[in-house]
Parts: sequence; C-alpha cells; structure tokens
Amino acid sequence: GYVPVAVRASVLFFALNDLSRIDPMYQFSLDAYIDLFTYSIDRSPKSTELEDRINNLNENTCRALFERHKLLLSFHMVSRILFQAGKMSSLEYFFLLKGGVVVAFSDWMPDECWDNVTELDKLPGFHGMAWEESVFKTSLLFVLSPGVDPTAALIQLAIDVKMFDKFQSLSLGQGQAPAAER
Repeated sequence: GYVPVAVRASVLFFALNDLSRIDPMYQFSLDAYIDLFTYSIDRSPKSTELEDRINNLNENTCRALFERHKLLLSFHMVSRILFQAGKMSSLEYFFLLKGGVVVAFSDWMPDECWDNVTELDKLPGFHGMAWEESVFKTSLLFVLSPGVDPTAALIQLAIDVKMFDKFQSLSLGQGQAPAAER
C-alpha cells in the first residue's frame, strides 16, 4: 500500500525541516514541501530504473539547497531513514557525526586511533572485534594509504604480549607473492 510511501515522505520532510538549524533560509512549510515533492515527481524524466528515478528526484529537490549543504542533507536523510527502519542507533549516528570520546591507552597506538577504536566497539556492527580474536593460522592484512605505516605499533604490541620472537612482517609489493604464499 501507500503507508510505506507516506512514512518515507514524512521522514524526508522532517529531515529537510531540520536544515533550518543550519541556515534560516531553509524553512519549509508542509504545503511547500508537498508542492515541491509533487513537482519533482511530475517534472522528473520518467524511467523504469529505480536508481534513475531517485537521482532525478534528488536533483530536482536539491535545487533549493546551497551546494555546501547537499552532502549534509543526504547524510541526514539517510540517517533518518535508517533510524525509522531501526537500522541505526543514536550511538552510531553520533559517532559518525563527531567521532569518539577519549579513553587513555598505551603509547603503541596514537590517541586518535585508540579513541576511534573504543567508540567503534560500542557499535553493534563492530562490537567484540579485538586483536585477541585473531589466530596464529590467519595472517593480518592491512590495506594502507600512502604515508601510513603501522609496523612500529605492531612491533610494540608483539613485544608487550611477549610474542615478538614469533612476529613476522611482510610488505607486499612487486615480486613478493612467493614470500607471502609461504
């Protein structure tokens, strides 16, 4: 039926309405929202592809926004939709907005990294993930960005847990596949 569509339209209206907290220019009445929503549906090029229809609706709706606020609105709409569907908690939402709360840790990991790890552990999708769950039969693979090197932190961890004599590190690059396969 139409109830899911009405619920989604309501969620989107309140997400759009929240934009007035960012800039007073974003004050929409319910009538103006309904007119904009209807206009966007009527004026969007028709397509049988759902993704195309959503993109068309998004383009027509976002014309009323400053460019710098479009990504923010997209994030807020998705968050509201996930909240309504019970697929996002307030803990997850606030972590994505502002990061984590500081919890002290040892010297082997930068404070910012540890803060984010402790916050991630509170999220249901990440809860319980810990280095203790890794096993000696399974290699740990780090996909890194340029300039990032966790080697010193891993060596310090190996020393702290008295496993340095068993620690092996291999940087994969050209010609390293045979060594990695051993």
